[in-house]
Amino acid sequence: LAQPLPDLAAWSRYLTGRPIPVLLDTAEELALLADVETRLGTVDAHMIEQAVGHDPLLTLQVLTHVSRNRTDRQVTDVHTVTAAVVLMGIAPFFRHFAPPLVLEEHLQSWPQAVDAVHRLIRRAWCAARLVTEFALLHADSHAGALQKAALLQGHARLLLWCHAPALALALQERCEQAPQEDPALHER
Repeated sequence: LAQPLPDLAAWSRYLTGRPIPVLLDTAEELALLADVETRLGTVDAHMIEQAVGHDPLLTLQVLTHVSRNRTDRQVTDVHTVTAAVVLMGIAPFFRHFAPPLVLEEHLQSWPQAVDAVHRLIRRAWCAARLVTEFALLHADSHAGALQKAALLQGHARLLLWCHAPALALALQERCEQAPQEDPALHER
């Protein structure tokens, strides 16, 4: 994609039609878990959450998939990977999500995009950890869902870097060249 799309609906159509890559570490963990499941049949939803829950790209895929394939009997939304895997089942999870498109391979000719995605994910995890700590401090029973929400808050930027790295890079350069806000404004 070399030119910005005209509106939000066009962006939504464009990004919805693209596969979401996952981090290399996540792909490796998925392959190990798929092997364990094939050989022993002992993988459960918590193991999958532990292995792939750190990856907002796969988390986005899983939650989107469950949301799109929602049945009439499902009366509440799913907010965690564990709940999504329980809902869909272990074998269907592996059939649908393994083997994944790997970010580092998908963007191998765009190393600055890979770096930007990793930077955004680190920032999202900092926010997710803070949200989780506050939720636990206040005994909020939705700590896991709040953590995932914080982790996914920058998903649009992640998808832009994944599927339109030239535009994302141009946008980043433009933002870096913009005049900085005058610190004296905050002293008043």
